[in-house]
Amino acid sequence: MTLKSKQRIIFGIVVTLLVWPLVHHALVVRYNIDKWSFLGFSMYITKRPIQVNGDLTLYDVDGVEVTSGEVDQEQYQAVERAILDSTRQRIAYGDLYDSKRLARDIFKASDTIHRFVFEFDLLEMNRETAIFEGVRIRYEAERADDHGNVRVTESSRELKSPQGRHDRGPAVQSKLAPDGTRESRRAA
Repeated sequence: MTLKSKQRIIFGIVVTLLVWPLVHHALVVRYNIDKWSFLGFSMYITKRPIQVNGDLTLYDVDGVEVTSGEVDQEQYQAVERAILDSTRQRIAYGDLYDSKRLARDIFKASDTIHRFVFEFDLLEMNRETAIFEGVRIRYEAERADDHGNVRVTESSRELKSPQGRHDRGPAVQSKLAPDGTRESRRAA
């Protein structure tokens, strides 16, 4: 390898490292991908979003709620794995995530499930207020036919109380006291 080709390779690497943060930022803004994914430099200034408070309701073909005890244990574990994989990918890929994938995976895991509703909170910490804010996502899917086609509806609502905190339980407020110690108290 000649010196000229080594210089070109080094130049290409340097240009890529200089341009990638701008490209990554554009992807974050446009497609809502995770700031921590894809070698994003934004990970150094933001907390990773978290998914909490997941509620799953399963229904059979007659519209009757199916409990976890009525589904084979192995099938129910496959459903839980599908949900876990889906939420991880949803956070990483943002708007580029295929929302029908979760429905296909769950319906493939169990033949007794005809429809399901999955609701969860997706939270991020606001850097200015140090308060978790986010959205409550409602994901509903049902089998459209026997060929693996599904109908999916997804909606979301903002999770923010009038005091500017997450609406599930009291927030802990913390501030720096004049002597340099940290004071914490539960918000009313």
